Amino acid sequence: MNDKPMTDAPTNQITTKTEARTGGVVASFLPKTLDDAFRLAKALSMSGDMVPQHFQGKPEMTMAAIIRGMEIGLSPMQALSNIAVINGRACLWGDCLPALMQRAGHSIDVDVTGEGDKMVATATLTRGDTGQKLVRTFSVTDAKKASLWDKKGPWQQYPKRMLGHRARAWAVRDGASDALMGLQIAEETSDYQHRTRDVTPEAQSGWAQRAQEARKPAPVKETPHDPETGEVEDAQEVEDAQEVHWTEGVAWDEGSPGSDTWDEGVEALKQGAPVTDCPHETDMEAAKDWLGGYHGAKRASE
Repeated sequence: MNDKPMTDAPTNQITTKTEARTGGVVASFLPKTLDDAFRLAKALSMSGDMVPQHFQGKPEMTMAAIIRGMEIGLSPMQALSNIAVINGRACLWGDCLPALMQRAGHSIDVDVTGEGDKMVATATLTRGDTGQKLVRTFSVTDAKKASLWDKKGPWQQYPKRMLGHRARAWAVRDGASDALMGLQIAEETSDYQHRTRDVTPEAQSGWAQRAQEARKPAPVKETPHDPETGEVEDAQEVEDAQEVHWTEGVAWDEGSPGSDTWDEGVEALKQGAPVTDCPHETDMEAAKDWLGGYHGAKRASE
């Protein structure tokens, strides 16, 4: 009698199959260590248009955004899509705001009433933990006082939407700042940054005049030579010595110590950058802070 089992399978065959599954929730990838976070940031910063342009090729900035987003419960890709740096401040774009409120258990409702100059946006925040309601309004009159109503762009194209965004931002900032953890609102910060102001240097004494004068090129000798010996000098050396950049018109103590832009100037000096690398040539106030920090740090190191 043959006792050998009839169910023996050849040893060179795979007897199990992977079950195909569909549906389900895809979990976000979350780095668990600092090294994981940096590797992820580096990969995402090199992913082209999959991330916003201001993060492309900047792994350190990308990593900072990922960590900042994780502090308020955003996954890495959510953070890169919804966090922007405006005027040195990390800000949230509008559509992320109600999502954060819902995740925190709160609700935010916005209603715009009236027409024309009588329009008023009313935002009502209801906290999920206490049931407390907080109401904030923003009207056309408020927009005119803030010099926003006649500004080109979204305020002209989508006035009701912009009124609603501003009322909602105020309600969230006042009633649920614990969910924002210090993050600013992008639409609000952008309005502050681009508010129209006259930056034309006045024909008077002061920083504006010195900066304007410093921009003027110094006269160049037609035949560079030593006035004492008559010896011809190196033309490039003479040109370098005569070059005066507009940044030299700023005194070290004209900025606002402690501001983010001031700290950027200090850091630039530490990194060995020349003063002509000031990135705020078109924004006089920001330039004054940056150069104040730069010159102040240089003065302190001497």
